[in-house]
Parts: sequence; structure tokens; C-alpha cells
Amino acid sequence: MYRVARQVAASAAARAPSHARALATSTPPPLIPPDLTSDHRKPNNPAVPASTNNSAPPTATTENAVQTDAAEPAADATPAPPQSLPRRIYSGLYNFFSKEERLKKRKAIQEEYHTSYWKDLKELNKTKGKLFIAASELATPQFSPAFPPFTVSPLNDMKNPIDLRDHIKKRGQAALITIAFNEYGDRHVKSFEAEFRTAFPQLPIYQLNLTEGSMRSYVVQASLPYIRQNVPADQRGDYFLSIFRDVERPLDMLRVTNRYLGWVFLVDPSGRVRWRAHGNATEEEREALRNVTGALLEEVEAAAAKAQTQQGGKQRGGKKTAA
Repeated sequence: MYRVARQVAASAAARAPSHARALATSTPPPLIPPDLTSDHRKPNNPAVPASTNNSAPPTATTENAVQTDAAEPAADATPAPPQSLPRRIYSGLYNFFSKEERLKKRKAIQEEYHTSYWKDLKELNKTKGKLFIAASELATPQFSPAFPPFTVSPLNDMKNPIDLRDHIKKRGQAALITIAFNEYGDRHVKSFEAEFRTAFPQLPIYQLNLTEGSMRSYVVQASLPYIRQNVPADQRGDYFLSIFRDVERPLDMLRVTNRYLGWVFLVDPSGRVRWRAHGNATEEEREALRNVTGALLEEVEAAAAKAQTQQGGKQRGGKKTAA
């Protein structure tokens, strides 16, 4: 037994220099087992140097941590243990809502809160609800902008949205389009609608009830039975709602600058905006609405008569050529 002990001691003494050199060039194993460390991405491989295991500083940002997750482990590294449930949820949410997207949404909400409604309310109090007086003459077709694409849902068929601009062109009639965002604006457009229905009962009125923001859209969606009850049955086909949709671009094209006010637009059969007004209708604006609508109907009739005359001339010319 003593002989065996002396042999083991002699063998250990012979290997001592090589162990010393190995310890001088390698990193001691961690005091905490790798599977219990907070950073599970460290490979459990003693051959990996310490500089590789501790490359990321303790104050690394979440974005850097996500990029480290995406990196492929070394070929000889032991697979990392599975992530915990809270960490997986966090990673999924972070990948879905990136930092840039969060900042963009936050900036949009701040701009809407500070510049849109507060600005509109301040402007409303300053101007007493009248930003300008409507024109007394009909705009020429060459300088009249087209009504923008507007996806809306009819009140009597909410499941089938339509493009209002295409709907106007298909019907081929001059029409009055009203836009309201709230009950205050709805009273404004009603002051124009009453005059238009009395003077031109043969022309349609397209009523747009626009809602901005998810929370308000949910409220309007829950109030659909109440809205149907307050809209006459013969008008529900021309009453449109826009909920859970972005209406910022078409409103900018129509130059709707205040959401508290009600807006009205007179369009021709081609969908061009020939006249517009807002707020409560004054007596001058009611008269202007009658005059410009009458002028538009005369223009449409003259264009139809001219087209019919040209078509008849072509037909007669064709008959003479055949003869």
C-alpha cells in the first residue's frame, strides 16, 4: 500500500509543472454552475475563454441583448437551456413592438393630443365656429379637386364597406356630402341638409359619421342600434360610418382642419368638389348653396345635351357614309 502511495505521489509531482502552465493560460470555472446563471446564453464549455463568455457588459441594452439572442452558438458549445416564460413573453413583445415603432406611436399620440383637439378647440373659441365664409359661386371643373378615396360602411350594411368616391361616380348624380365627428358637428351639417333637401329633393345627400381613435370606435360600434334608431329608414342607405380606419389622409386632401366643426361638400357627377362650407349655415351660405347647386345642375344638363347632340351627329354621319 505504501508503495502504491509513493508511486501516486511521484506521478502527481511529475505532472505539477504542466498543470501550473495550464492554469496560467486558462480561466477557472465559474463558481456558479452555468445552468443557474442569469445569462443562460453563456455556453457550458470549459474550452471557451473567459473573454468570450463575458463579452457583453452588465449594462447592455435590451436591443443588444436581443441581437445576442439572434447570434448562432458555437458549433462545439452546449445548447443553451430554454428561456423562462416571462423572458419569452418579453422577447415576443419586444420583437412585435420595436423601439422605433414605440417611439413613433408615442410621438403620434402626443401630436394628436397636443396639436389636434386642443388646437381645434382653441381655434373654435377664437373664430366662434366660422373659419371662413363659403364662396358664392361654383368652382370651375378645371380647378376643382377630386373627392379622395374614402372607405366607409353603409349603416344598413356594415359588413360590406365601399369606396365613397366610386359610389358617387356609379350613381352619376350631383350630391351633397356631409362630414361630422360628433354631435356638435352634426348640428352644423343639419343646417345645410335641411335647405338642400327642400330645394333639391331629387339629389342624394351622403352623410359621413367619422370616428378617430380605437376607444371612440368601440363606443360608436356599441351605439349602432341607437344610431339606426335615430336615422330615418329611407336615409340609412346614404348614411356611412368609418370606424377603426385611418381617415387622416382623405381629410387632409379635403382640407378639413377642425374636427369639432361639421363640413359639407357639393360634388358633381364626376366626383369633383365644386363647393364647400362648414359650421352653422348662415343665410348667405344657404342662398349660396341653392345658387351653386342650381348652376351645377344646369351645367350637367348642358353637358348631357351636348353629348347627346354629338352622338346623334356621329350616327347620322355613319349612315351617310354607309349610303
